[in-house]
Amino acid sequence: MSCLYEINRWWRSHVNLWTLYLLFLGQMVSFVLAMGSITSSLVASLGVDAPLTQSSFNYLALALVYGSILLYRRQKLQVSWYWYLLLGLVDVQGNYLATEWSCWCAW
Repeated sequence: MSCLYEINRWWRSHVNLWTLYLLFLGQMVSFVLAMGSITSSLVASLGVDAPLTQSSFNYLALALVYGSILLYRRQKLQVSWYWYLLLGLVDVQGNYLATEWSCWCAW
């Protein structure tokens, strides 16, 4: 019975609405990534080879969402915008190369 009391006490002291909200946001991100993966496989099964376009769409969506949040809050970027652009391009190219590599190394 003491173990249940300790678990209940820990739960009440550590879990609040903010924690549940953050968990919900994490689940939403996972859901969107899973839907992107499913869409990618459906598009690939139709014979369309466009991994660079699909990966770029993710970054465009992120820029629109977080850019609008920054504009709404009237905050400035902590790092110059071109560094974000450079990192996005490097990551898109990395995703493209990984996709191409997986096509060449398919079992």
